[in-house]
Amino acid sequence: MSNLGFHTIYHRVSGFHGVRCIRVFYERKGDILSPEFFDPLKKGIFLSTGVNLKDFDAIFFSVSYEIDYLNLVRMLSESGFSPLSRNRQKDDPPVIIGGIVPSSNPEIAGAFADIVYRGELTGDGFAVLELLFKYRFRKTSELYDELSKISGVYIQGVTSKIPPPVLNEVIKVPAHSVIVTPDTQFSNMFLIEIARGCKSSCTFCLARYMAWRYREVSLDSILEILDVIPEGVKKVGLIAPLVSDHSEILDLVDIINRRDCLVSFSSLRADDFSEEFAKLLNKNGQKTVTFAPETGTNRLRSMIGKSLKNDSILKSVEIAFKNRIKKIRLYFMYGLPGEKQEDIDSIVSMAEEISSIAKGYKGEVFFSINQFVPKKLTPLETVKLHPLVYYEEVRSYLNDRLSGLGNTSFKFESLRGFPIQYFISVGDKKYAEILVDSAEKGSFKIFRELYRERFGG
Repeated sequence: MSNLGFHTIYHRVSGFHGVRCIRVFYERKGDILSPEFFDPLKKGIFLSTGVNLKDFDAIFFSVSYEIDYLNLVRMLSESGFSPLSRNRQKDDPPVIIGGIVPSSNPEIAGAFADIVYRGELTGDGFAVLELLFKYRFRKTSELYDELSKISGVYIQGVTSKIPPPVLNEVIKVPAHSVIVTPDTQFSNMFLIEIARGCKSSCTFCLARYMAWRYREVSLDSILEILDVIPEGVKKVGLIAPLVSDHSEILDLVDIINRRDCLVSFSSLRADDFSEEFAKLLNKNGQKTVTFAPETGTNRLRSMIGKSLKNDSILKSVEIAFKNRIKKIRLYFMYGLPGEKQEDIDSIVSMAEEISSIAKGYKGEVFFSINQFVPKKLTPLETVKLHPLVYYEEVRSYLNDRLSGLGNTSFKFESLRGFPIQYFISVGDKKYAEILVDSAEKGSFKIFRELYRERFGG
């Protein structure tokens, strides 16, 4: 519910006359849940005794991570129709899928969706909604013919080729929270987008290659949105690949503070983290800072297009703790192309140095350590990965070496889903069909077998 693309489409669909838009989520325990189902004023919308997607005229999915497709498959299956678009009935509601992952690899998305939208929502994107209403959500050839003429629309078997993603040259209306609730990751916080794209050239990252060049939202446009913050909300979250890159960030924070609101920063540059910025964080009550070194050596970091140096990371950590930041989160990857043992050892060395700095200030450090997954459309899309045993050995090695550090905690992303992530990220539609078949059987071993065939055990 913290996904601002989700908020944007929810707001736009809800704005059509006579339309009621319902939020639906797949819970970890396996239930399809809608907050509106428990609202006495809205419960009458639901035709079933529980939440069933077949009760609705159209279904929109926002997909931010490859593994989200597994929940999409389960939601469609549990609602009584095929997850694969080619197997659904003509009178089933149309399924529309968007988000950064479908935009990166629309062929996978097209196996599940009747309509895929690539890129950022613009006038053309909203035209998709208008056509759906024009044809009363009926999946007719006339609807598909008109939709196929809209920029960014991909309909498997209808559009002659995959269209380029739609990207806005100027962001006139930034994405922002439509609903503020205590039941999300950013509890009771009004989120607003202040930039898209990235100034960096990291070769592994979709934010650089999918979201196009760096584009700031103007200060005036941001202030217009801030005028609609709900009464009683006292915290504003600024969202961007790197919040501190915005050229007017200091002025913006000052204006928000003068409106009696605190500011939360989603991500910061470790190579441009100053005493001034640290004091600004402290003034706004932010006690946790996130940096992304990615790897432990300058050599490998340079190979993946990231200019950040180890000295800058350690300096920023020191500045943060010195200015009463209580916790620092650091993100690392392993399994990168060109990786050597010295790169793995350097993650440990850096962790030891940062742990020592934290101890002097009674601070805490959290390391998130994840295996590298290539992304479609990035320069590293086709790189050769390591055998699965390599990741298991590196993870075991890091776990042993980091376990004794004081003031430090760490977490590894599960390796179970790694082969699924890889094939869904860069593969074609056959892997979508394998995912559905695996979900029906309750076993995903086939993905590990396919990975071993390609890269070894």
